[in-house]
Amino acid sequence: MTELETRAAVLAASHPQAVRRLRWAFLGVALLAGIVLAALSIRQWAMFGIQRPLTLDFALYRACSIQGMQYGWGQLYDVNIQRQVYQAQEAAYPTAGTMAFAPNVCTPLEGWLTLPLAAVPLPAGYLIWSLLIFAATAFAFWTLAPGTALAKLVQVALAFGPYPVLLSLSEGQVTSFQIAGAAACWLLLRRGRDGWAGIALLPLALKPQTLAMVPLTLLVTGRLRTFGAWLAGSAVLGLAVLANLGIDGTVAYLHRIQFASSNPAGYLGGPWYNLTAHFQTRLGRYGAEALAGALALFVAWRHRGAGPEVPIAAGLVGSLLVAPYLHLDDFITMFPAAWLILRAHSRRWLWALIAGGYVVVLLCTDTGTARWGEGLLLFELTLMIVLCVIGMPKTSATDASMKVLAGQAPPPRPVPVDARTS
Repeated sequence: MTELETRAAVLAASHPQAVRRLRWAFLGVALLAGIVLAALSIRQWAMFGIQRPLTLDFALYRACSIQGMQYGWGQLYDVNIQRQVYQAQEAAYPTAGTMAFAPNVCTPLEGWLTLPLAAVPLPAGYLIWSLLIFAATAFAFWTLAPGTALAKLVQVALAFGPYPVLLSLSEGQVTSFQIAGAAACWLLLRRGRDGWAGIALLPLALKPQTLAMVPLTLLVTGRLRTFGAWLAGSAVLGLAVLANLGIDGTVAYLHRIQFASSNPAGYLGGPWYNLTAHFQTRLGRYGAEALAGALALFVAWRHRGAGPEVPIAAGLVGSLLVAPYLHLDDFITMFPAAWLILRAHSRRWLWALIAGGYVVVLLCTDTGTARWGEGLLLFELTLMIVLCVIGMPKTSATDASMKVLAGQAPPPRPVPVDARTS
């Protein structure tokens, strides 16, 4: 316990009523701010879906389903057929916007997932999809946010406010299902269900670059059953994709991923917060990816003796660092990562650091990202370096600062005998 924490504990013991009132006032103001931010985001989310649903990523997933059903899944990455499908959708919904054309990089799994929604009108499908996205996000946020119910409510409300989260939700990104899988994985690991925890990571296959490092960071901590279950499940999905696409379709998909990795600007990837985009040569990009991946693995290994919180968080942050291309909505994964770190560590200055990262996320709006986007990258790197330095926490899922939020102030440090008698 630091000297600051000791003084806070003594103050809480001396003036419990005042501290309790101050705590409730702080949580009340934070909750009100979170509700306002979340309400504004949800309103904008609804406007996105109502006005221009064809411009959203959900429409791209749905188009994959339509292309696979009408032309055969082996032709999923045929650019000419893709263009025909897009034009047909724009003709069917002339007031719903224009589909942004780029050679399809959606995984077949994303197309499979939206198959039932391809049979219903676009607005109805988007509404159903949005409810599923919201449920997955709320589950992940509520499960991972530390503290009492009120503290969780404050944190979750604040998490729905920033523009990157709004963008992920309004676009209908499958990342929400992935962070729900990561939350379920953590929950199962805490309950000793290592095998099922690996199965919970299977949504990573929907969009591999977003959470690619998580199974590897768990592997270096000795979670062999978790990694093995994930690997076996992923192999089954891979065989299903191969059977669905065929050899030619699978090769076309691999070529498309390679093309997208080499041309991130063509997919509207943001250069400011993408680590590899800061290097001009292929050697520089590959070197940056290797170093970032090694950093994530080292952080996980350094915390191998504690719970799964930091290894999963290192995998989430490391995945963003090694991704060949990123979009602003991918940073929704930083919220689960931050909460897992705060569950593992009781250092109050770490709360301050993460609060600073939250401010940077707030500044990254649709017009502010060009100015503040590099702050996201700096925050990721700072967080990883800090985790390298501070090492393994003494307790895994017990956080002293959360005890303070709950009204359970830690006991003051005993005064040495020499100090009492001097």
